[in-house]
Amino acid sequence: MLSAVARGYQGSPDLRLTWLQNMAGKHAELGNHAEAAQCMVHAAALVVDGQQQALARQREQIVAQ
Repeated sequence: MLSAVARGYQGSPDLRLTWLQNMAGKHAELGNHAEAAQCMVHAAALVVDGQQQALARQREQIVAQ
């Protein structure tokens, strides 16, 4: 079920990031620290990917000028 929820957020990085952070918090509350860490690593990767995409768009705009 959780993987279906995650797939539902693929088109919205902001919602996916929030969901991952909430899942990390819930796992931490339950003492599942490895699961919480994996959620946070995945969230970090999502942020890095977003930054790389933004940088690529910015470079394309500079080249187009």
